[in-house]
Amino acid sequence: MKCYVCSIEITSETETEEHIIINAAGGRLKSKDLICKDCNSTFGGKIDSLLADQLNNLSNMLMVKRHRGNPQPILGELKSNREVYS
Repeated sequence: MKCYVCSIEITSETETEEHIIINAAGGRLKSKDLICKDCNSTFGGKIDSLLADQLNNLSNMLMVKRHRGNPQPILGELKSNREVYS
């Protein structure tokens, strides 16, 4: 199999597990035949993390169960009577 991003041959040294649907959206199905380790690292750090941040509130509202645990907490501030709670 070849990496669908860079087209290098996926070997035991370059294989990595990739979620078919992003873990932040509850994706559990994974494959080792889609993407090489280098491309997966690049996507994980640049694209997947941004998408996961965007899906965080929706995942929490829908109580999506993630492969790696529960959804991340929603952080924010509540202002009431001039007091700020974080």
